[in-house]
Parts: sequence; structure tokens; C-alpha cells
Amino acid sequence: MTSPDLFQPTNDGSVDAYDQLSLVYDGLIPDPDGFVDFYTGVCGSTPCRVLYVGCGTGRLLETLARGGHECVGVDPSSESVEIARRRLEEAGVPSEVRVDRLPELAGVQGNFDVAVVAGGAFEYLLTTRDQVSALRRIASLLAPGGCLALDVSVPPFATDDARGNYRGDMDEELVREVGLQSSEVRFGYDHFLQLVRSTCTFNFGSHRDPLTVEYMTRYTTRAEWQLLLEVAGLRGRVFGDFHQGPVTRRSSNLVVLAERDGQ
Repeated sequence: MTSPDLFQPTNDGSVDAYDQLSLVYDGLIPDPDGFVDFYTGVCGSTPCRVLYVGCGTGRLLETLARGGHECVGVDPSSESVEIARRRLEEAGVPSEVRVDRLPELAGVQGNFDVAVVAGGAFEYLLTTRDQVSALRRIASLLAPGGCLALDVSVPPFATDDARGNYRGDMDEELVREVGLQSSEVRFGYDHFLQLVRSTCTFNFGSHRDPLTVEYMTRYTTRAEWQLLLEVAGLRGRVFGDFHQGPVTRRSSNLVVLAERDGQ
């Protein structure tokens, strides 16, 4: 096991990573199967107030806003927030987008019908204390009957295909869009602290220097989620995919749907 000294629970590096990746993020990170349908389904067809934590460059946020929902998007990356603002303005569905982060969400006020923490944004909380604080803060922002929907990656030891280092060539469309030739991702693990350090290198060929970003995440188990929800005053279910199927050895994501106790 790697020494905990190499995995101090701080995650300012993740913000720097997404600042660097913001211009090519949409081309690099496709949505998982069922991702968009799940979150649009949770929000429903009747316009409601949606808080999207970790909205990134606004790809899903735009879809939700086009559905008539009143959206507030927050993200710790100022570069991503600026791209999201431009995206929404150009789409004719301007929404409130600001720099903010879990667990504080210091600039967010009001009651929301749905809180979305999509794309693994919750994984950047590196301690149980911050995770509980974040869930309690989100619960306090939910209107009566409101719900929380989020997804995280399964633990790296939980699937038949354990997450390992890999290198991959990009498809032709991505090469044309952002000039990316290949990528390499390396992982380091501290299973005592449940931390994963990811180092990603993106090679753009001879016309641009390689881009290397590094960040840390914390993985959570299905059993841990039941406890986290209870301690935070939430009740809900944990699914194994975006189609709300059971958690299995082949699940890539844990998908959580919850609401505040007493509602």
C-alpha cells in the first residue's frame, strides 16, 4: 500500500486540472450510456428549480435548461464556468452559473426541486467529513419533496475489469476537433484512505506540447452510501447504472437517488 503521506487529503489540484482541460473536455469525456436520459428523467417534464453541482462546461446544464427548468450551475473551475456561461447564452437559455464548490456551496441560496451532482463530482471530496457536510448542505437546499441525484465511479477493485493504467489512440473525429493524437492515464491507489491519484497525459502531436493533469478522488462503496445518506438525513436507493438497474460486478457507476428525511 502506498504511504498516506503521498496522498494528503487536499484537492486544489483537481480545480487546476479542470481549468486546463476545459477547452477540450467535451471532446475528451463522452457521456456514459443512459446518463442524459437519467438526469432529464429525474428533473421531469414539468419546469422545476434545478441545482447542478459540478456543472463543468455546461453540457448537461444546457439540456436541462432547454427543458424549461430554472437552473443554477456551480463549478470550482472558473474556466469551465466561463465556457458554460457562453454555451447557455449562445443556446438562448441563459442560466445562473457561478464558481462555487462542495461542501460549502457558500453562494447558493433558495429551495430547489432537484439537486444534481453528476459526472463523479462528488468523488473530489476526499474525506468522510466533507462528504457528510456536502450531503447535509445539499439537503438543506432541497424544497419539500425535492430529490438529490448523483453518480460516482465504482471502487477500482469492485468490477470484473479492474481499473488499470492504459494508453489509447483517439478516434478520427476527436483528432479533427481538438488535434489530440493519444492519451495515457496512470493510477496510484491508497486503499486505506480510499484515494485514487490519476495522472493523465494528452498528446497533441508535433504542433503542441503534451498536456499533463493530475488530480485525486475518493471512492465509496454501496454500503458506505447507505450510511452516508442516513447520517446526512437523507433516504434513498443506490443503483448500478443509469437505467436504475441493480449493482453488479459489471457496474461502472453507483447511481444515487435520495430525498430528505421527513418529506
